[in-house]
Amino acid sequence: MNESNATMQKAESVRRETNAVLENLTQKAAKFELPQPPEVLEPFRDKLQENTYKVLVAGEAKRGKSSFVNALIGQDILPTDVRVATSQVFKVSPAEREAYRLRLEDDSVQEITPEDLPRYGSQVLEDVGERPRLDQIIRWIEVDEPHIRFLPEGVSLLDTPGLGALYAAHAQITHRFVPQADAVVFVLDSEKQIVQTELDFIEKILDVTSDIFFIQTKIDLYGEEQWRNVQQRNREILEERFQGRLTDTRVWPISSKLLLAAAAGAEDAEEDLEDSRHEELETALQAFLYRVAGWSRSAAAVVLADDFHSTSRQVLAGRLATLEEGSAQKHAELQQLAADRIRQFEIDWGPQGQKRRELAEGIRRIIAQGKGSILEAVRPGGLIDAAGRARIQATGSAEDAEELARTMPGEVSARALDEWRQVWELTHKRCFELLKPFLDAADAMSLADYRGLHHPMEPQGPPQTLQDQLRQKLGSSRKVLWPAGVAVGIAGIVLSVVAGPAAVAAAAASAATAAAGIAARFFGVAVQQYKSLDPKYQRTAKDQLHKVSDLALQRVREQLLERDPESGRGALIDEEFATLEHTMLDQVQTVAQQKEEEAQREYARLVEAGRLDEQQRGEGVERTRRQLDEWDAIGRTIKELGAKLTALDQTLAATPPATS
Repeated sequence: MNESNATMQKAESVRRETNAVLENLTQKAAKFELPQPPEVLEPFRDKLQENTYKVLVAGEAKRGKSSFVNALIGQDILPTDVRVATSQVFKVSPAEREAYRLRLEDDSVQEITPEDLPRYGSQVLEDVGERPRLDQIIRWIEVDEPHIRFLPEGVSLLDTPGLGALYAAHAQITHRFVPQADAVVFVLDSEKQIVQTELDFIEKILDVTSDIFFIQTKIDLYGEEQWRNVQQRNREILEERFQGRLTDTRVWPISSKLLLAAAAGAEDAEEDLEDSRHEELETALQAFLYRVAGWSRSAAAVVLADDFHSTSRQVLAGRLATLEEGSAQKHAELQQLAADRIRQFEIDWGPQGQKRRELAEGIRRIIAQGKGSILEAVRPGGLIDAAGRARIQATGSAEDAEELARTMPGEVSARALDEWRQVWELTHKRCFELLKPFLDAADAMSLADYRGLHHPMEPQGPPQTLQDQLRQKLGSSRKVLWPAGVAVGIAGIVLSVVAGPAAVAAAAASAATAAAGIAARFFGVAVQQYKSLDPKYQRTAKDQLHKVSDLALQRVREQLLERDPESGRGALIDEEFATLEHTMLDQVQTVAQQKEEEAQREYARLVEAGRLDEQQRGEGVERTRRQLDEWDAIGRTIKELGAKLTALDQTLAATPPATS
């Protein structure tokens, strides 16, 4: 067994053990009537059980992305005709039965046939220049295939439009899906080394993730010396340009043509498969996906489980100490402390509490400021408009004008989306910072106060525990689902909010496409005038480019700020920020109610413990000790998992680079 396979077997073992621990933790918490495990654990449990990865395939137009995906499937399904400018994302997944459907932005689906794929996937349908409703916008085209030959198990692909194609909206559509992927496969080819537009796009992806896996297609078209020279130069450029910001700069060669030939079962199929170099690529991709996504799923679940286990153990230890305490006066004091704590929480953080009102007002203020920032950015003369005007002013040749006329709508919508994302993230961060005192108070109130009572706790180890190491590593990852800076509390409470402005991304893409279609009428005039040496005509040409920019920004404002009379929906910006506000405030109420119920249950236990006779108290002590022993056994397993994950991370980091 080679080193890579051995590492992947260890990874699979850790995944199964983590699932088992989470299941045991949940069952024992219910059996011992402990607080519920944190809701934020559920996404990690689901991911660990599914053991699947979503991989986005991106790159310059005509580098062989769709051919590569077809080769992995083992048959030509996705359109690759050079005359077709692909505008849609294709989601390819292994499935029990063959199916093809359109997934719309309102999450509805429309069944289609394989023959419909070129039609719905081409740019032609989007050239009408009309403003579609959001519920008419295609999110992606789903392709379910039961007989995928070479796609690694558990992997689905998002095949995106080429960023260098004629339509500037392609790049914006591609940017939109990067945050949804576990990793990005970036496709280069063997004709020439990586170009500036590709480097610019990688820079953009790095705003979201450093987890990019590079492949180099079409090695069958060139001699080995040539494609290896290109491969080596590509890696050198990536290392020089990004200097440690990429997870891996290796470039893996592949021949999609030979891989498809192997799938067809030709006489030389075995030789074709070997020459395609698919086996090395598949092994490398599986290891890469585990390294950048699989490991963090287990590690985050272990960290959350450890937090929940530790705080819940305090509850069990406190119950045991209460049962062992024979003083009626001490029981009365504990009951009074618990009752006072619940009452104070209600005064401060109940529906009519002063701190609750201040929290709600603060959340509304932060959200209003975020919304105002977006409105300011997209207004005429705002940040986006100013950036476009500076871009036009810097245009110095007819070629620049031609390129700008083509790309301006996409650039305007991309700037709007970038501004939205920055404001959206900052708004979330500020809201969560405001929520921390509430979460701390809820935690303190729900945990019974056993001051003056002592029970030995499990040894905690040195200050830098294995779980601390995992937390540090996860803290630098953008894939962790809980917000940065928010402590996971007694029951691991983290407020769940809307995942992100997906509808805004769809609207920006639609705005860019509509603007591009209409702006074409300015295109020929602008370029022809720019070719003249007369400064007057060059000024006129720039005026025409300003009209293109203004039109694109107008389309963005329409999508964000105008109501849709056909669907009855309000302005998108109003709906998105209103949803965020309502979700935040609703979750505050949910957390407050859950924590109060937990506190009331522990208070009832305190009262009951004070009424027990000596025999009942002794039985309770024995029962709680057994529970504590079982709970401690789970804790030791969690620590052992932490040690395995730490060792696995070190193994992954120390693995020597494979030949690529």
